Amino acid sequence: MAVPTGAAALVAVLSLSAAAVARESDREEALRRQAAGACRFLRGVADAEADVLIGPELFGRFGGVNLVEAATNGTTIGSEKQRLMLGVNYSLGHLYRGLAVRKRGDAECRRETARAGLEAALYAGTDYGKGPALGAREEILKAALPEADPLVDELREEVRKQSATVEELEAARLRLDSLRALLNQTALERERLPPAAAQASAQPALGQLLQEFRAADEDHQPAAVRDGGGHLQPGWAVPIRSQHPGPRGPAATRG
Repeated sequence: MAVPTGAAALVAVLSLSAAAVARESDREEALRRQAAGACRFLRGVADAEADVLIGPELFGRFGGVNLVEAATNGTTIGSEKQRLMLGVNYSLGHLYRGLAVRKRGDAECRRETARAGLEAALYAGTDYGKGPALGAREEILKAALPEADPLVDELREEVRKQSATVEELEAARLRLDSLRALLNQTALERERLPPAAAQASAQPALGQLLQEFRAADEDHQPAAVRDGGGHLQPGWAVPIRSQHPGPRGPAATRG
């Protein structure tokens, strides 16, 4: 079996690296789409449940009522008339529960988003934290190299004046060359990273993801007090009712 060498081996390595980067990007994109879809679903379900609880209840009644009127000679006259009653019933307890359901949906959405970020970080492995670290090292080296060149020139002038040795100048030049080599190596390592991992601003820190997940989980717990069937327990209700009795005053409704 022939083993590829030279340019063929380089092409094979680059092909494998490109395939790995493509798989990484596809995996992260799939996780983002999955988290976004789950977030929309959870918020949609919570909004639907909350709308039922927060919305007012309309009611109507129709029936006959007995009306009693006093005549001029002291006698009373009774009559029966039809009455239509319309009203609105609003519950403060349902309002509180509806707001809690919406808060639960928001917490579930944030928890799912943070969970997807943690899963992407675990899948990326050590490359997840490499991007920000390499970016910080590159910034430090770029800021230090312009200051190192004048120091070497100054040391070279001191060698001419015989106030410094050639060995000191050579050590300084080697140190400067090593810093330049480290800068080039850092840039190459950043280029080999997956696109998302190479950008320091594209991903939050792992500690931040954990903090967001825990905060969302803590917010979800008090809002998700359920019974065995998976629904919120009706704790208390303060109904507020408004109704229009009709053209005449209140009267006893005949059942």
